[in-house]
Amino acid sequence: MPFSGARAVVTATDAADTGQVDQALATANAYADPGDRQTRARAQSYADQKLAKVSLDLFSLRREMDDRFRTVNTRLDLVGAMGSAMSQMAFSTQGIDSPNRLGVGLGGYRDHAALAVGYSRQLSPHASLTFGAALSGKESSGGVGLGVGW
Repeated sequence: MPFSGARAVVTATDAADTGQVDQALATANAYADPGDRQTRARAQSYADQKLAKVSLDLFSLRREMDDRFRTVNTRLDLVGAMGSAMSQMAFSTQGIDSPNRLGVGLGGYRDHAALAVGYSRQLSPHASLTFGAALSGKESSGGVGLGVGW
């Protein structure tokens, strides 16, 4: 048997019927739902902005690392070309029986070329002094050597 005849709730100790509870719940939801949607939208926007910044930072870091690796690879290629040129320069003076020797070498590595020039001076029948340098692009190398024999 349904309960009827309940009066409207006035004080905290009054009983409420289902309709009054449902109405209170609907009023609370109507008040809270727009705020929840707004808070959720703000949180989503904040998270999206932060993730977009992280993504952009990672993309920038990747591009910077790619550039650095490309630069290092190019420098290694240039050094390889200079090493080849230096060895050809030294080899070109082999067997020349003269107190002064000048050598020139060309070398290449991958798509880079280098030029090396060297000079050797025989100080005595048992000693010689050498100078050499190589150039390739913006890179250069050089060296000095002293040879003795007995």
